[in-house]
Amino acid sequence: MSPEAAASATSLDSCANWLLWLNRHPQMPSHETILAARDRMLEAHPRLKFDAVHLASLEWDVEKVADFLNRFPSARVDVAARMVHLEYQGADERERVRQFLIRYQERILYGSDEAYGPDEGDAAAIAALHKAWLDDWRFLVTDEVMHSEDFAASFRGLRLRRRVIDKIYAKNAEALFPGAWTPRTKAGPR
Repeated sequence: MSPEAAASATSLDSCANWLLWLNRHPQMPSHETILAARDRMLEAHPRLKFDAVHLASLEWDVEKVADFLNRFPSARVDVAARMVHLEYQGADERERVRQFLIRYQERILYGSDEAYGPDEGDAAAIAALHKAWLDDWRFLVTDEVMHSEDFAASFRGLRLRRRVIDKIYAKNAEALFPGAWTPRTKAGPR
């Protein structure tokens, strides 16, 4: 498949071929090319439930994320590894970030890019993960003045209501992935 054919892919199979092509070639498509391919796929499959990770890769501007969500009503976004971008925007425009999360509360999922499993034994790594989770929680739930290691300006937490937090942290993921959190029963021999 040529890069041109791959970049214009709209079917799910074509998108899988696009990923295979990327793995076999050292060339790197631009950010815009990747997002355009994603958007064409979503236009071709308007009912596809889709989690556009990392705030749809538009994390630098919540208005751009809002435009994406308005264009693709079946899409969701998650905040994995992008909370700092919300904090940064919130330093100057707290209410704009807050209103974005409230307006799209049913289409935003909390997540992180942290890899942690039940057999993890590194106490320092566990403590760092817990601190990061608490910092994210404080930003969304309180209105405390906070600081980030990633930029100089201080910012205030968003103090979102409980119903918004419950959706972002749990209910939206449960709706997108039904049955993923229901306890599995042990099946007997077949």
